Amino acid sequence: MFTWYNFTTPIIKTNKGIFLKSVGLLKKGKKRSIIFNILQKKRGKKMKLGLIGLGKMGFNLALNLHDHHHEVVCFNRTPSKTKEIEKLGLQCAYSLEELIASLSKPRIIWIMVPAGEAVDEMLNKTTPLLEKGDIIIDGGNSNYHDTLRHYQDLEAKGINFVDIGTSGGTSGARYGACMMIGA
Repeated sequence: MFTWYNFTTPIIKTNKGIFLKSVGLLKKGKKRSIIFNILQKKRGKKMKLGLIGLGKMGFNLALNLHDHHHEVVCFNRTPSKTKEIEKLGLQCAYSLEELIASLSKPRIIWIMVPAGEAVDEMLNKTTPLLEKGDIIIDGGNSNYHDTLRHYQDLEAKGINFVDIGTSGGTSGARYGACMMIGA
């Protein structure tokens, strides 16, 4: 089951609990309560998250989040993309360890790499650096079979997982995409 939202809805409304309620409709019970409580604590505060992947979509998503006054720490495997967005005033990290260390607990990591092997690889590199209660968001439009596998793997480690498929192309990521929230 998934729900369609305008791009700014899950991000802006997270601080007001709306994003949680959409997750709550998808997952009931203890898991829902954990995510609800984590994000509810951020209510009224500027959200800080780590964004991995500064390709066309990730770069524009980072700018959109930044424009909406959220604190984004950016990381990309290619340092030139990281330097490019850093020149625009966004905070950057040049290693996954630096990215994770820059975030307060519970950490929110948004992965914007292509679906498939790239997501698997990034999850394999990122997960060992995270702790129980942290949140990973996959924005790479993964196949639902992969999403279910990722959810089960991360749930066993106590890490919260949300799949947020992104539609609307680069201009959507920059100015307002349609997001499908699941897992």
